[in-house]
Amino acid sequence: MKLVIIGAGGYRTPLLLKALHQKFLDLGISQIVLYDTDQERQNLVKDLIAYAVPDEIMQNNIRISGNARDALRGADFVITTFRAGGMEGRILDEQIPLKYGILGQETTGPGGFSMAMRSIPVMLDYVELMRDVCPDAWIINFANPSGLMTEAVLKLGKWEKVIGICDGPESVRLFAAGMMGVDEAAVQLDYFGLNHLGWVRKILINGMDILPAFISQLEDQSRMPGLPFSGWLIKTLGMIPNEYLYYYYYRSTAVNAILQEEKTRGEYLHAQNIRLEKALTNLQSEKRFADMWETYWEYLNERTHTYMQYASDKSGQEVKEEEHLGYANVAYRVIDGLISGEVNTLVNVQNQGAVSGMRDDDVVEIPVLLSAGQITRSHIGAIPEHALALMQQVKRYELAVIDAIKEHSYSKCLQALTFHPLVMDEMLARKILDDYIKAFRDQYPVLE
Repeated sequence: MKLVIIGAGGYRTPLLLKALHQKFLDLGISQIVLYDTDQERQNLVKDLIAYAVPDEIMQNNIRISGNARDALRGADFVITTFRAGGMEGRILDEQIPLKYGILGQETTGPGGFSMAMRSIPVMLDYVELMRDVCPDAWIINFANPSGLMTEAVLKLGKWEKVIGICDGPESVRLFAAGMMGVDEAAVQLDYFGLNHLGWVRKILINGMDILPAFISQLEDQSRMPGLPFSGWLIKTLGMIPNEYLYYYYYRSTAVNAILQEEKTRGEYLHAQNIRLEKALTNLQSEKRFADMWETYWEYLNERTHTYMQYASDKSGQEVKEEEHLGYANVAYRVIDGLISGEVNTLVNVQNQGAVSGMRDDDVVEIPVLLSAGQITRSHIGAIPEHALALMQQVKRYELAVIDAIKEHSYSKCLQALTFHPLVMDEMLARKILDDYIKAFRDQYPVLE
């Protein structure tokens, strides 16, 4: 079997293959092909992988391709993890709405809209290519905004074998395991929502729900360890929100906190990436591959420590390897379940009756059982009205984005931004949209 990673020049790829290459081989995946449009970045990643993965496996089972058709031909599984527009695009995604006092963030609100407008057409091009060279492959999408991208593959690409993944819920599961001092395999979450907009309703350890006891111990005014929510809010909800709900429950606070930062997250990471690539290139020229890996690891730790630092302080915390492997572990479990065994995991799939109040063809983020290519959805049933209302509103925004791309419609773009709960202002939505169109004239679909 053949696994292809689209966007393999990303800096998570070396760690993914270091940790999981043997597991992939054990599943019967004998060929792993890495493809990226950025050949210079992919060259650096190739040497990091060569250091991390035993030479024989690297030479026999892992190869680099500079041609998408060649890479995808005969694939059984395709992991998509590309970033259309690069970090330069992300910077503009964040900066433009902040000018108008609206959240500027990578995947949530207008930033997620802009990323989707660039990324969905690229994804659909890959889908068309796959239809020709690997028509039976599963797409495992990690490209952001993951839920919306998955929805687009289904509704616009008409490709049914797609699952969206995210490491957000996985981080909650790992946190719960560490908090209780148990093996992470013993922890299951009763979770529902959309991508980057979900809630943990139960934390099950060997079938016992520990969440009520945990919530009862929280102090109202203190923050929950590792998450940007007060004890009062979590007690009120009776659930643990996905960390991205910070942008909804603390909307003004979040915008003000980001505006007080010296740089947006995109600007910070862009500068960090430039420093890393310069250092890796210098070490590569001297064939100091062990030093390349150490420099790379320091980069990953710094990136993790500074993530959402305006909302929750992560400084001084030890960063374990599994914290960098959230999406990789989810991707592995998905592939494992689709090939053979029975695997429980959290993914983005069509609802098909799982969450009451959502349409059957709405993509939602829920626990599923994967077994030999079959997807069995957990029955979530009725959920709190406030959560359902927010999910429905954000889903209507997502569907408007898909219609906008399908119809090349300026009006549908404006509708999507206006109705998003983090905007809710037609005049501001119009200004943001016009600025985005000007900034991304060559990367957006032509709008009429």
